[in-house]
Amino acid sequence: MRFTTLAQALAVIWFHSVREAAAALDRPVSSVADALERFESRLATRLVYTAASTLYLTPAAEKLRTILPDFITILSGIVALHGDGLPEDGNDTVSVLHRAARFPLSLTFIERFVTVAEAGSIHHAANRLDIPQSNLSRQISQAEQQLGRHLLSRSRNGCTLTPDGEAFYHAIRPLIRQIHLLTAHADQRFSHALRDIRFGTILPINYESNLTSNLAQLVAGWQHAYPHQNLLISSGTAEDLFRDLKSAMLDIILTDTTVSTDVFEKRDLFASELVLAGPARVVGPTASVPDLLAAHPIAVPSLKSGLRQSVWKTLETVISFENTQPVIVEVDALPIMLRLILDHGYLCVLPQDAIKNLTARIGWLPLPYQPKVSMRLVWPRMPKARQAADRIITLLGYAPAGEDGSTPERTMDTGVQKPAMASCSKMGTF
Repeated sequence: MRFTTLAQALAVIWFHSVREAAAALDRPVSSVADALERFESRLATRLVYTAASTLYLTPAAEKLRTILPDFITILSGIVALHGDGLPEDGNDTVSVLHRAARFPLSLTFIERFVTVAEAGSIHHAANRLDIPQSNLSRQISQAEQQLGRHLLSRSRNGCTLTPDGEAFYHAIRPLIRQIHLLTAHADQRFSHALRDIRFGTILPINYESNLTSNLAQLVAGWQHAYPHQNLLISSGTAEDLFRDLKSAMLDIILTDTTVSTDVFEKRDLFASELVLAGPARVVGPTASVPDLLAAHPIAVPSLKSGLRQSVWKTLETVISFENTQPVIVEVDALPIMLRLILDHGYLCVLPQDAIKNLTARIGWLPLPYQPKVSMRLVWPRMPKARQAADRIITLLGYAPAGEDGSTPERTMDTGVQKPAMASCSKMGTF
């Protein structure tokens, strides 16, 4: 991890905003967002989340903010050693973070320098770090050039710190301690990484849904088949799931979002037809879909949901937004959408599998062109994740993918894949 990553992440915590942090540090917004994601990955902890376009700090970030003054004090002492030091009145938080974001050395190097200083020899330090002595010596020379300061006096008997080296050592040592305290949780989680599989899934619509039932079946089957490996399941929006997958906080996810990257592998499992759902007293077999949509308020998933993309495309094929201005409400929680249907007469476009156990109270109509939403497993190109994906696929009742990446046969009328095990029910979308 580099100084710029630490500085940009701390700036986001300080400002409660990626954009304000980027403006203060004179960095692109995308650079600051990427730095925050890398920092979260190193800590194995979420620091922020967004709701209604507003960024909020998690409890972990709030705790980090309480020790931010300590970080600023430490960083100010370090960046003052670079070049001519801090400018006049440059010890305030923003100035220190601005300078730290441009500090030329990495946190990896300063950890290595501390090892050299305490070992009294580049040779002994290289052995402790298990790196070539020539590489470590070259890194120290490069650091001295970048800082414009002579850090070590070398001799046949080892090396000693120069006055500037002493100042540098005492400036960076507290930062190493703070970083170790922050990353202790991540290191503990890493020690359990081979034992735990962290599986994220989109939010089930309610406890009666097929997704909820089949995930419970998955947990029970996993515990029986792999008792020495934990399967940890969490739920979130498609946006949150992909973020946690990229930052290695999840090993594999089940999502309804399209995947178009070489970073991940994916496996389409099944598809469910989208239907227009509403109160049974309103959505009858003779009702007109366009007339219903024009006359009743519509609840749609939030932009964080992969389902939103499919729902919006479907609505655009059914009604003309130029001629009709329907009342549309964005809802982030799918169970609330159900209550809007049942209690307040709203309409929703939902996967048929999500409501088939509620047809006594909720009616539905097919939509033109029979749109479908697909569900897929997504995981990084890593052996551990691929093994977990194969196990999940099998426990859900599907045949594992072949060596050529082929998928099980699909039924032509519904788009649902044939289960490999007759005893396993077809898994519903929600």
